[in-house]
Amino acid sequence: MSNITVSLQAPIAPNPEKNSLQYLISRINEQKGSFRDVTEESLEEEIRNGQATDVALEDDDHMDTGEEVEDAKTKKERVREAREEMLKSIGQANLCDRPHTGMLTLCSQATYESAMALDFTSLLLSLRTPGPAGLTMSSTLKENIPMGSLGSEVVQSQKKSSAEEEQDRMLLMGWRMQSLNTAADSLLQSATRLEGEIGKETRYWNQILAVKERGWPMSRLPREKHTLGVHYGFAEARASFRDKGVGALRRDEDGDVSLDRGPKAVNGRLRVRILQGGSPISTVYSRPLPDRSSDSLEGEILEARNSIYDEELVHEIQREAQYLANHGVQCIDNRVFLPYESNQQIELSLESSDEASEQMERSSHDDIPELISIFLRLSLSQAHLQNLHDRSKPPSAIREGKQPHKIYQLLAPIVQILQHRASMSALQYLLHQVTGYMAKAGLLFSSEMEPFSPKLESSGSLSNDSPPARVQAVLGLISAFTSSTIHITLPGQSAPLRLRIFTSIAAPNFGTSYYIHHPSAPGSKESVSSLPSLADFKIELGSLLQRAIKHHITRSIHTWQNAENGVDVILRANPETKAKDKLAVSADLNHFRVDWQRSGNLLESRAMTWVWYADHGPLQQETRPLHEVLSDLPSSAYQASR
Repeated sequence: MSNITVSLQAPIAPNPEKNSLQYLISRINEQKGSFRDVTEESLEEEIRNGQATDVALEDDDHMDTGEEVEDAKTKKERVREAREEMLKSIGQANLCDRPHTGMLTLCSQATYESAMALDFTSLLLSLRTPGPAGLTMSSTLKENIPMGSLGSEVVQSQKKSSAEEEQDRMLLMGWRMQSLNTAADSLLQSATRLEGEIGKETRYWNQILAVKERGWPMSRLPREKHTLGVHYGFAEARASFRDKGVGALRRDEDGDVSLDRGPKAVNGRLRVRILQGGSPISTVYSRPLPDRSSDSLEGEILEARNSIYDEELVHEIQREAQYLANHGVQCIDNRVFLPYESNQQIELSLESSDEASEQMERSSHDDIPELISIFLRLSLSQAHLQNLHDRSKPPSAIREGKQPHKIYQLLAPIVQILQHRASMSALQYLLHQVTGYMAKAGLLFSSEMEPFSPKLESSGSLSNDSPPARVQAVLGLISAFTSSTIHITLPGQSAPLRLRIFTSIAAPNFGTSYYIHHPSAPGSKESVSSLPSLADFKIELGSLLQRAIKHHITRSIHTWQNAENGVDVILRANPETKAKDKLAVSADLNHFRVDWQRSGNLLESRAMTWVWYADHGPLQQETRPLHEVLSDLPSSAYQASR
């Protein structure tokens, strides 16, 4: 069992006065003396001797009177412990156990040295200005050293010889001349640089003023307060395109102004092409390529304005194309396709001006894509005017939530016009066929289209109207392209029929409708036949031709009389023989047919057919007129009996 020795004596409490900084400094001064007496040689001598200078330490009033003189080794330990206590009192003890010891040590040392330098300077100035100097002195210095105890005086410099004074004067003059030359060179360089900057600034502001004088609105950019911007967009466009319509005017190294539209800006233009079998046969652009040779600032602004206009136009076309899919409009890969003719399409797309070429396919259809391009741009401008008019009206008292973005009617009029154009082409082909075989049959049939005469008010009367009035005027002009009137003269009739054709893509009247206005007697109401399709019109036209030809035959040849029913025209014979002739008339798209039949006894029964075609047709078609065919008929039974 091990023995443990335990001391029952109370531990000695440390004396706080011995750990104070004032006590430690005075103790070091007593052991080593003043710092002015410590030299490098004396310290090296002590190191070589391996022992410190024996200095008798006398106890002051606060030390115990019975303390004995310690030996050299004990003194060294006490000096080391006192140093550690002093460092601990100023916050630098145990630095070896902390991170960043070296940096903290250097910072603490710099703080201590700067405090000592401040105390020294304050003590030196306390002789002259005790008030301000006392504010910067430490409390320890004030307690131990009275103010004004450190003085200074100006020591008279040694008088120099005349040669030395001359040398100093020459050196001073040389330094001054060198400084003046350096300053002159700096001023000259600054003046040259300033002159160049003035020229650049003058050129910059001249170009800015030129843009301002041309009427372009300018302002500071919201995110760059020191940069001017020009507004080349359209105030009534969509919000996304309205925000894009501002470009920064930046100065380059030469002082020229360039337009900065942003990193995602694209110089695009509207391209309208007619495709046949997927290959373009006609191409038209909304505007020519910009002139790259001239770096005009206004040209850049105009190009940016046209580009953002065409970009918005194509965007609105693509939005509207989704609502016109039931009319054959397609949107594929940012391109819009409109049905044009049997094997042709009209393509609308946005082409980058930076990648475009000047090669353009030319054909006889160039007027169609060019008219479409002009009409689309005018329609978007009219939509902007309508937006301005709607925004100028006072808002309603109650708003039902957020209003959806309306769809501009840009493609709808074009689709309507193209459908009407296709319907008119089919109708004119039908009338041309009928005219052809009627002419071969010797019958008068003609069709004449009423000349196109859109009724639009003069610009002077429309100048003061509101945008809706101008919209109605434009819509009235468009309706002239979607309605036509044809006057048709049937065989044996003097008063022509009036055929009116209307095309619409709005509900409920989709497609093309045909209205036949029949001539009426004076004072009677005009009758109108409504036909919803071209097939119905073909049937109605065939019926009208049959009645007209029957009336023509009975009026020109009196022996023929109308039948009581059907379309037959018969020649009644002698009642004794009971023989009669019968004619059947039919008209179709491609031919006109007459069937003759004689009925009676077996010896006289006969039948014949004559057909007239619009084109060459079969070889057995009839080439003689109808009146010759009727005159060459065999004698009737009634005539033979007579």
